[in-house]
Amino acid sequence: MVILALASSLVLLNAPPGRTAVQKDAERFAAKLKFAEDEAIATGAQFRLAVDARGYWFEKRVAGEWSREASPKNLQATAFDRSTAGVVAIEDKSLANDEALGAPREIANEDEKINYVRLDPVGSTAIFSLTLTSRDGRWRVTSSASGEIETVHE
Repeated sequence: MVILALASSLVLLNAPPGRTAVQKDAERFAAKLKFAEDEAIATGAQFRLAVDARGYWFEKRVAGEWSREASPKNLQATAFDRSTAGVVAIEDKSLANDEALGAPREIANEDEKINYVRLDPVGSTAIFSLTLTSRDGRWRVTSSASGEIETVHE
Protein backbone atom coordinates (compact mmCIF):
# COMPACT_ATOMS: atom_id res chain seq x y z
CA MET A 1 0.00 0.00 0.00
CA VAL A 2 2.83 2.39 0.88
CA ILE A 3 4.56 1.64 -2.43
CA LEU A 4 1.36 2.43 -4.32
CA ALA A 5 0.97 5.75 -2.47
CA LEU A 6 4.59 6.72 -3.25
CA ALA A 7 4.19 5.78 -6.91
CA SER A 8 1.01 7.83 -7.30
CA SER A 9 2.61 10.87 -5.67
CA LEU A 10 5.48 10.67 -8.17
CA VAL A 11 2.99 10.60 -11.03
CA LEU A 12 1.26 13.71 -9.68
CA LEU A 13 4.55 15.57 -9.27
CA ASN A 14 5.57 14.76 -12.85
CA ALA A 15 2.20 15.45 -14.49
CA PRO A 16 2.21 18.26 -17.04
CA PRO A 17 0.68 21.53 -15.85
CA GLY A 18 -2.97 22.15 -16.73
CA ARG A 19 -4.18 24.85 -19.05
CA THR A 20 -4.13 28.34 -17.58
CA ALA A 21 -7.25 30.49 -17.32
CA VAL A 22 -5.98 32.84 -20.03
CA GLN A 23 -5.35 29.90 -22.38
CA LYS A 24 -8.86 28.57 -21.74
CA ASP A 25 -10.28 32.05 -22.43
CA ALA A 26 -8.39 32.25 -25.74
CA GLU A 27 -9.42 28.76 -26.87
CA ARG A 28 -13.06 29.32 -25.88
CA PHE A 29 -13.12 32.67 -27.71
CA ALA A 30 -11.67 31.07 -30.88
CA ALA A 31 -14.23 28.24 -30.78
CA LYS A 32 -17.17 30.62 -30.31
CA LEU A 33 -15.90 32.91 -33.05
CA LYS A 34 -15.69 29.96 -35.46
CA PHE A 35 -19.21 28.88 -34.49
CA ALA A 36 -20.56 32.41 -35.02
CA GLU A 37 -18.90 32.66 -38.44
CA ASP A 38 -20.35 29.28 -39.44
CA GLU A 39 -23.78 30.30 -38.13
CA ALA A 40 -23.69 33.50 -40.18
CA ILE A 41 -22.74 31.60 -43.33
CA ALA A 42 -25.24 28.77 -42.76
CA THR A 43 -28.22 31.04 -41.99
CA GLY A 44 -27.33 34.11 -44.04
CA ALA A 45 -27.88 36.22 -40.91
CA GLN A 46 -25.70 39.19 -40.02
CA PHE A 47 -23.78 38.85 -36.77
CA ARG A 48 -21.24 41.04 -35.07
CA LEU A 49 -18.81 40.39 -32.28
CA ALA A 50 -18.64 42.85 -29.39
CA VAL A 51 -15.53 42.80 -27.18
CA ASP A 52 -14.43 44.84 -24.21
CA ALA A 53 -11.63 44.30 -21.69
CA ARG A 54 -13.81 42.01 -19.54
CA GLY A 55 -15.50 39.76 -22.08
CA TYR A 56 -17.41 39.42 -25.33
CA TRP A 57 -20.78 38.60 -26.88
CA PHE A 58 -22.36 38.28 -30.30
CA GLU A 59 -25.25 40.27 -31.66
CA LYS A 60 -27.59 39.39 -34.51
CA ARG A 61 -29.16 41.94 -36.84
CA VAL A 62 -32.94 41.71 -36.73
CA ALA A 63 -35.23 44.19 -38.52
CA GLY A 64 -32.34 46.61 -39.00
CA GLU A 65 -31.27 46.62 -35.33
CA TRP A 66 -28.47 44.76 -33.50
CA SER A 67 -29.83 42.45 -30.79
CA ARG A 68 -27.90 40.48 -28.18
CA GLU A 69 -31.00 38.49 -27.29
CA ALA A 70 -31.54 37.26 -30.87
CA SER A 71 -28.18 35.48 -30.95
CA PRO A 72 -28.07 31.71 -30.33
CA LYS A 73 -27.74 30.81 -26.66
CA ASN A 74 -24.11 29.65 -26.94
CA LEU A 75 -23.16 33.07 -28.38
CA GLN A 76 -24.47 35.05 -25.42
CA ALA A 77 -22.15 37.07 -23.17
CA THR A 78 -18.98 35.34 -21.98
CA ALA A 79 -16.77 36.93 -19.35
CA PHE A 80 -13.02 36.47 -19.32
CA ASP A 81 -11.47 35.04 -16.18
CA ARG A 82 -11.04 37.73 -13.51
CA SER A 83 -7.27 37.69 -14.03
CA THR A 84 -7.56 38.08 -17.83
CA ALA A 85 -7.82 41.32 -19.80
CA GLY A 86 -8.51 41.56 -23.53
CA VAL A 87 -7.29 44.09 -26.09
CA VAL A 88 -8.62 44.11 -29.66
CA ALA A 89 -6.85 45.31 -32.81
CA ILE A 90 -9.21 45.55 -35.80
CA GLU A 91 -8.58 46.04 -39.51
CA ASP A 92 -12.24 46.27 -40.53
CA LYS A 93 -12.39 48.20 -43.77
CA SER A 94 -16.20 48.44 -43.68
CA LEU A 95 -16.14 50.17 -40.28
CA ALA A 96 -13.36 52.50 -41.45
CA ASN A 97 -15.42 53.31 -44.55
CA ASP A 98 -18.52 54.02 -42.44
CA GLU A 99 -16.48 56.40 -40.25
CA ALA A 100 -14.99 58.12 -43.32
CA LEU A 101 -18.55 58.73 -44.56
CA GLY A 102 -19.45 60.36 -41.25
CA ALA A 103 -21.11 57.49 -39.38
CA PRO A 104 -20.38 57.62 -35.65
CA ARG A 105 -18.02 54.99 -34.20
CA GLU A 106 -20.00 52.20 -32.55
CA ILE A 107 -19.25 52.65 -28.83
CA ALA A 108 -21.77 51.65 -26.18
CA ASN A 109 -21.03 54.57 -23.88
CA GLU A 110 -18.29 57.08 -23.14
CA ASP A 111 -16.86 55.25 -20.12
CA GLU A 112 -16.63 51.77 -21.61
CA LYS A 113 -15.04 51.11 -24.98
CA ILE A 114 -16.59 48.22 -26.84
CA ASN A 115 -15.03 47.08 -30.11
CA TYR A 116 -17.27 45.63 -32.80
CA VAL A 117 -16.33 43.23 -35.59
CA ARG A 118 -18.88 42.37 -38.24
CA LEU A 119 -19.21 38.73 -39.30
CA ASP A 120 -20.19 38.66 -42.93
CA PRO A 121 -22.69 35.96 -43.98
CA VAL A 122 -20.67 35.41 -47.18
CA GLY A 123 -17.62 34.50 -45.13
CA SER A 124 -15.41 37.60 -45.39
CA THR A 125 -14.92 38.56 -41.74
CA ALA A 126 -12.72 41.53 -40.87
CA ILE A 127 -9.07 40.92 -40.10
CA PHE A 128 -8.57 41.33 -36.36
CA SER A 129 -6.75 39.99 -33.35
CA LEU A 130 -7.63 39.70 -29.70
CA THR A 131 -4.76 39.66 -27.23
CA LEU A 132 -5.55 38.20 -23.84
CA THR A 133 -3.11 38.78 -21.00
CA SER A 134 -2.88 37.72 -17.39
CA ARG A 135 -0.15 36.97 -14.91
CA ASP A 136 -0.12 33.43 -16.39
CA GLY A 137 0.82 34.55 -19.90
CA ARG A 138 -0.29 36.17 -23.11
CA TRP A 139 -2.37 34.58 -25.89
CA ARG A 140 -3.38 36.04 -29.23
CA VAL A 141 -6.39 34.94 -31.29
CA THR A 142 -6.22 36.12 -34.90
CA SER A 143 -8.81 36.01 -37.65
CA SER A 144 -7.10 36.22 -41.05
CA ALA A 145 -8.28 37.37 -44.46
CA SER A 146 -8.54 33.71 -45.51
CA GLY A 147 -11.00 33.06 -42.68
CA GLU A 148 -8.63 31.04 -40.53
CA ILE A 149 -8.68 31.51 -36.77
CA GLU A 150 -5.38 30.98 -35.04
CA THR A 151 -4.62 30.83 -31.31
CA VAL A 152 -0.99 31.44 -30.35
CA HIS A 153 0.87 31.66 -27.04
CA GLU A 154 3.19 34.67 -27.04
